[in-house]
Amino acid sequence: MNMGKKEPKIAVLVSWWTKRCGVKDYWLKIDKFLEKNIKTDIIKNTRGPTLNPFYFISLAKKCKKYDLLHVQHNYSLFGSIFNKINSIHAFLFYFLVKFPKGPKIITTMHDIVEPRKLNFIKRAYLDFMNLPLKLFSNKIIVHRNVVRDQLIRQGFKAKNIYVVNYGVDDVKGLLSPKEARRRFGLPERKTVVQFGFVRPDKRYELTINAMTELPDVQLFILGDTPYKNYFKFLKKEISKKGLEKRVIFKDKIPQNMNYAWLSCGDVIVLPYARISASGVLSDAISTHLPIVTSDIPEFKETEKLGVLKTTNVNSETEFAKTISEVIKNPNTTKANILKYIKKNNRNEVAKRTKQIYEEVLSKK
Repeated sequence: MNMGKKEPKIAVLVSWWTKRCGVKDYWLKIDKFLEKNIKTDIIKNTRGPTLNPFYFISLAKKCKKYDLLHVQHNYSLFGSIFNKINSIHAFLFYFLVKFPKGPKIITTMHDIVEPRKLNFIKRAYLDFMNLPLKLFSNKIIVHRNVVRDQLIRQGFKAKNIYVVNYGVDDVKGLLSPKEARRRFGLPERKTVVQFGFVRPDKRYELTINAMTELPDVQLFILGDTPYKNYFKFLKKEISKKGLEKRVIFKDKIPQNMNYAWLSCGDVIVLPYARISASGVLSDAISTHLPIVTSDIPEFKETEKLGVLKTTNVNSETEFAKTISEVIKNPNTTKANILKYIKKNNRNEVAKRTKQIYEEVLSKK
């Protein structure tokens, strides 16, 4: 990176207090390509949810030594009470980093809330969480145009927001669904896969409902189950509908085996209620498999690129019909998926990130 005589010092602040974290996984994949062209230091936020202000004072002191700080942000990054009241010390952290004579700051926002769905009190709380990002970030990065529009409605300046795609893996040597099922011992029948953390906003129950209208298809649920009450509810629904022999659960998959296990599916479904940055969608696209999603705006934006099919997942008949059509015509989106991967693989995202660093550092 040619920025004159002195090579700029760049740090990236990443959440690091859980073994599996989507934000951490995202950045490590980008950093693998970014490091080929630019040196960055990763600063690990190992105690993000803590309410101890002295931890964030110490963290700010570390970050202040750099010319540019890139924050991989979610709202629980700077102090959280039971993950309900968040960003307790965000203002303190950003202020101490920035003043006096602190680095320039880029914030990538991974967790976005749609303000139009909030009442007055929750909207005021969202404004409180966003205030330090608005005041102290030189630039904001988001992963979708629809998210950019949401931030503008929240009072962020349009000129300060970059849209940089989340990025996908360019995976070679993927197994066919039949090969994958044979390798992992799954029954040989058409298979729907839903994966990721098994939690309510992923709406696994809607896929289970649709299975009642797909008698020749099995459902493979692949993901950890931290929400035990929700998991119990799903098991009851499966039993009530007599689907025990056609719904298979698998958790604790090694990350390096993720795509091999996902390849067991003929179609991947994502009937989500909401997303912001979605590592699950990125992984789904990386498998080259057909994808069926809910018709929320974020997925609608991606559907325009021809890499997935949205549907009314709240109607089990419509959901099942779309799944069936996609299984019968599995190659409809394949060419568009390969084109999307070529344009939005991690290396391309790393190049775009480097360009943003150079632009921000070049401005006085």
